[in-house]
Amino acid sequence: MKIITLAVLLSILPTMIMTANADEAPYQHIIGINWGYGSTVLDTKHAKNEEGDMFIGEYHYRYMIQPNLGIEAGYKDAVNGIGTILVSSLNSVKDISFSGPRVSAYADYPFGDIFSIYAKAGLTYYELEYTYKTENQSQDYDKTSLGSEIAAGLSWGFKHIGFNIEYNYANSDTLELDAVMLGASVRF
Repeated sequence: MKIITLAVLLSILPTMIMTANADEAPYQHIIGINWGYGSTVLDTKHAKNEEGDMFIGEYHYRYMIQPNLGIEAGYKDAVNGIGTILVSSLNSVKDISFSGPRVSAYADYPFGDIFSIYAKAGLTYYELEYTYKTENQSQDYDKTSLGSEIAAGLSWGFKHIGFNIEYNYANSDTLELDAVMLGASVRF
């Protein structure tokens, strides 16, 4: 009887310890979404150093290699902002948008249990699309380019849910973007 009791205790004990520490274990997978607004500078065949603004959205997946280091893959999409829409009748380049994948290294530094500052750095592959209009004609153009992206922000998280605000800078041979983004994420 002692052997059976000991065997049952030894088989249940690891499960009880793992369950007791489940909330303390770092969640390695994070899915998030960010929305933002920012300024752009375009450098294309038809627009050299043309400034504008854009609404930006992105979703991402982050895998935490260690509690404070991770790898993030995402997809970003942007369309004309309010200022660009208002002055588009004066410009020959219209209907500007860009989209594409990105991959970044991620690091954070926690302040207490729920706040942390973070930074990201990585590569982007965006496709810039626009319409070039003259008096009687219009033609659509697109161009892809490899670029870089850096971001820094403040995050707040509690167990499975998190929120963040970040500054984001992206640069390629066709596009330069400065943006502020707000986001939400789920950890599991």
